[in-house]
Amino acid sequence: MNEKVIIEKIARDAETRAEALIAEARAEAERTLAVARAEIESRRAVTLAEAKRDAETLIKNRLALAELDVRRAELKARQDEIGGVYASVKRNLLLLSGEGYRDLICKMLYKYAEDGDTVVAGAADLKKIDRALIEGVAKSKKIGLALSPEPGAFDGLKLANAVCDKNLTFDGLLNELRSETETAAVKIIEGGVGA
Repeated sequence: MNEKVIIEKIARDAETRAEALIAEARAEAERTLAVARAEIESRRAVTLAEAKRDAETLIKNRLALAELDVRRAELKARQDEIGGVYASVKRNLLLLSGEGYRDLICKMLYKYAEDGDTVVAGAADLKKIDRALIEGVAKSKKIGLALSPEPGAFDGLKLANAVCDKNLTFDGLLNELRSETETAAVKIIEGGVGA
């Protein structure tokens, strides 16, 4: 064989080999590209599923917060309504005069006064209570009972003695009444039992 034929053969073999390598490289590039596309699609699907879950969780959380806000508003409205009822009761107590007021004070003293108590009345109440009322209760209960000439800074009465004081202020009595009756008041307002 001559040299030219050998060179041509080497060139053809090299060209065939180069074409094979290029084809193999293209095939490898296509496989790599296909794997990358599949990975991208898989990640996109996972990301989309996570985004949907996150959106659903966010919606559920916002709905729960909205429901909580509604319950808070309803509770505030009920509390305001109940507070209005007790404020009305206090206004009515403050407006009592004459026999109605004297009857209320007598009942409070008959129930709570003990021997040695001093009746301390609020400024407005001190104008409505006289020593004769206190002496009448003391005589009826057979106890020592005195009326303080100094008014308290409250509405209603306090009974003071050496052992303990009793809060018979209108605010104190209404707080006690409220703690005893608030549940029933809520049921009435909501149209439940006792309505």
